[in-house]
Amino acid sequence: MKNDHQLQQDVLAELAWQNCLDAAGIGVAVMDRMVGLAGRVCGVARKWEALSAAQRAAGVEAFALQLVGNLAGSGARTDADIKSSALTALAWSAALKPDSIQVRVESDGVALTGAVDRQYQRQAAIDAIRDQIGAIDVSNPIASNPAGSEPVVKSDLQAALHRVVRAGARGAG
Repeated sequence: MKNDHQLQQDVLAELAWQNCLDAAGIGVAVMDRMVGLAGRVCGVARKWEALSAAQRAAGVEAFALQLVGNLAGSGARTDADIKSSALTALAWSAALKPDSIQVRVESDGVALTGAVDRQYQRQAAIDAIRDQIGAIDVSNPIASNPAGSEPVVKSDLQAALHRVVRAGARGAG
């Protein structure tokens, strides 16, 4: 079993391996196989890239993230800039109905609210925001309100599965 120092070295190596991360700006502390990441990253995507890199190090049992977003100098983005980019990204998402999601940005954190018909649409909203430079955190209390009753949804799913199975059978010959 690796000791904390070995585990820290592995996490640092994984962070350095990621070309999209500025590994020098991320500190790594390890205590009892719990890894803490602290530092500055330029957005939600980079925060999750850092977490993914650390998770690849064998032996990590828990994480604490203290990563903040900050773009120095002319690259810095205001909350208004982040909100404008987020609204544009949501508008371009084919999975979402126009104006179904509202965006609030405060201190580089993005909060999404609204209601969608399906769970995949909730995920599409997060995916649209994840790569916004400057956004460091996304909360997603979007309500998923499936249209129709449970029997209707069940019959719709069964019909879809039958279509796929029949299409697959025709292509297999």
